[in-house]
This record gives sequence, C-alpha cells and structure tokens, in this order.
Amino acid sequence: MSIAKTLTMSGNEITDAVRAAGVEGDGLPIGSGVGIWPAATNLVTNGGFETNTAGWIAVSSGETVTRDTTVFKFGTASGRVSTPGSTAFEGMQYATTTTAAATYTGSCWVRAPEGATMRIRLRQTSAPATVIATTEFVGTGDWQHVSVTGAAIDTSTNVQVITNLSAQEITYYIDGVQVESGSIATPYIETDGSTESRTAGRVQMPVADLFTETQGWIAMRMLMPYASTDGASGTGRYFAWETTDNFIRAFRSAGATPLAVQRQAAGVGNPVTKTGAWTAGDAISAVATWTAAGAGASLDGSTFSTVAQTAIPDLSGLSTVDFGRQSGGSNVIDANYLWVATGSGTLTDADAAALNALGATPPTWAQLVSSVAICAMPTALWRAEDDTFIKASYAPDGGS
Repeated sequence: MSIAKTLTMSGNEITDAVRAAGVEGDGLPIGSGVGIWPAATNLVTNGGFETNTAGWIAVSSGETVTRDTTVFKFGTASGRVSTPGSTAFEGMQYATTTTAAATYTGSCWVRAPEGATMRIRLRQTSAPATVIATTEFVGTGDWQHVSVTGAAIDTSTNVQVITNLSAQEITYYIDGVQVESGSIATPYIETDGSTESRTAGRVQMPVADLFTETQGWIAMRMLMPYASTDGASGTGRYFAWETTDNFIRAFRSAGATPLAVQRQAAGVGNPVTKTGAWTAGDAISAVATWTAAGAGASLDGSTFSTVAQTAIPDLSGLSTVDFGRQSGGSNVIDANYLWVATGSGTLTDADAAALNALGATPPTWAQLVSSVAICAMPTALWRAEDDTFIKASYAPDGGS
C-alpha cells in the first residue's frame, strides 16, 4: 500500500503548520483540522503589538498600554493594558477605516483576570461617538476569543476592549485584534504597520475512481467554530462538484438549514434537508449519498432523509470536487475538516451511524473499511491530521 498527497490546497487554509508557527490563525491547538474560511482583510494595522503600540489610545484617562514580550497569544508580543479603576469603561481603542452602513466584525484574544467583567465594542470614532454594538464577557484568567458585530455609522470606527459597568483596577492583555467586513470573526490575520488580507481557503480532491454522477457518497467529520445558528458565508459548501446548474453538492445556511444535499441536472433537482443543531466547538459528521433514484443526507449518524431525483448531471468536465467553498470562491463553510471519506457504493442508515461512530480522530483505512457494509465500497480517505490522501486503488485489505 502507498499513501499519496494529491489534494490541492489554495494555500490560505488554517492548518497545523499555521498553528505551530504561532504568528496568526485560529488559536486552536494542534490537531484541530484544516480550517477553510472566506477572504478577509484585517483593518487594524497594529493587531499584534509586534513592534510597538502605535495607534492604540486610552478610552478614558489614566489607562496605559505597553508592549509585552512575556505574555502573548500570537507572535512574540501582546498589548499589556492597565486600568486605574477610576470609572467604568476603561481600556484601549483603535480606529479603523470603514464604510457607512456596512457591517463589520471586531474580534480579539483577551487574557483578563478571572472574574473581571469586560466588554468588546464597536463605536463611532467621531462625535457623537455613538456605540454601535457591544459584547460583554467575563475574564477567565486565560486567553479567550471575543467578538462583536455591527453596522458602521461613518468612515471611521473604533474597536474597544474595556472594563464593563463597574470601576476595576486591573491588568489584562490583548492580542490578535481584528476588524473585518462581514458578520463573522475569521481567524486572525497578522498585521504590523499596515492592513493585511487572506484569500478564501479551499481543498480540491481528484474525483477519478471515487464516485460517479449516478452513484456515490461523501462522509465528512468537521469541527464547527460557530453554532448551527451562526457562521457560514452564504450557503456554505461542505463540498461542491458543480457548474452553474449541473451539480452534486452539500451545503448549510446559518440558522436555517444545517445540512442539505442536492443533485441537479440542467436546473432540475431539489435538495433534501436534514435538521439538527450543534454548539460552537462541536465536532459533527455530515454524510451525503446519491444513487440513480435520488439523494440522501445524514447528520451526526441520524437516519437518512431522502429525496427522489432521477435527472443525472454531466460533470465529466470537472476533474476535482471542492471542499469548503464553491469553485468561484463564494459560499465558504467557515469550519475545520478533520477527515473525509468517499465511496462508490450505497450507504444504509447503519452505515451512517457507523461513520459517525468513528469520531473526530481520523480513522485508518482499515477502520474505515471495517466500519461500513461491503456494498458501501469506500474509495478514498483524507486525514487532515497528517495531511494524507489514501485511495482504494492503492489501499486494499487492511491499509493503514
């Protein structure tokens, strides 16, 4: 048996290599999968205090911020903020350039004393300095990620990390500060003197010998940074083997559809949806299956919901299937892939439950094959943990 790495990545995914480098990213531990996120630009030009504290100013009076190289979440420094405890709402702020009425999300990593009552908020920079949006939180004594979303009032918006309603003389640290367009907080993009951008992530898998337009299945185990009611850029794609009106795909819409599977030929073909819910940080399994008769969807090992659909699209011109977003760069899933399996046979409800039972740790090939009935005919396994892609053509009987 041989193991190949034949998947194509955009280069903008959040991987364990990014996490190990510690400069930017999602701040999660090693082994958290491959994160696929939409394109973003960090408008905070000094988000990590790597060189200085330029641009950061006090919200009230008496607060101080210094560059600290002993405590940090990313890079080699953070901002150490001390408040005098003279009044409520003490802390630091940073002004960013925005567009009036557009939606922005501010986020950062904060290490505040356990029990300290805090808030992150967006506020109009110029008079009358209207507060746009606020998220309150309580310090844990360790690094925690916080975010806030609101619509800008004019061309400049402050992101503030401050104490809450009571006066508190405390010291806390901030790092990985980001303001970006849109309604979700994406992983931190390191800045040190200018805005910086990241393009959308995507993983492509070659479809040869994996499945056909008529029959096949894809099972995915994923770590979801957002609850099922949040996140997802548009109808986020779990996978997309698609052209404009010919496709096989699985997707989700935040707060509306946790999982939908759809096969369409020349515009004909309705999706089958699956209900379910998860909280931020949960690992979920999503399974899509299709045959000549229709398509099915299973979430977290549940029985398949199905829809009849006999029109078969012609996807012979597509050599790869995209994971995490649509081929054009839109409809990004905003999630971390732990492992993906494919097959050319048929799946039963028992198979869906068995695939879910494999858990978050990427299985070996032998574990995958033995978990499902022989008629499922597994064809490939991608393990994000060690970034390997195993195909049945070179992983027979007991492959690891």
